[in-house]
Amino acid sequence: MVAGLANHTILVRKDGTEVLIDDSGAPIRDGDGETMGVVLVFRDITERRRAEEALGESEEKYRNIVETANEGIWVVDAERRTTYVNSKMAEMLGYSVHEMIGEIRI
Repeated sequence: MVAGLANHTILVRKDGTEVLIDDSGAPIRDGDGETMGVVLVFRDITERRRAEEALGESEEKYRNIVETANEGIWVVDAERRTTYVNSKMAEMLGYSVHEMIGEIRI
């Protein structure tokens, strides 16, 4: 059985710098099923975490731009269901955003 260990783990290098890691552990068993040791795996996720943070910041900027736009923005999927509509578009059509999401209106 492989088990994930603590979330948000940071390893501190000898020089004092920190490394964000994902970690997991699995027991090493002998022929009788007795635990003889443990294998620990550490993966450096520093770059992945930075990319996730940058993506989150970008998404927040996009949301702010779209929500404060003076133009109506309406997104539909292949079945013409509304997947997104900003407040301005809903206001222009006389609906609430909630009323439009998931509906076929085109």
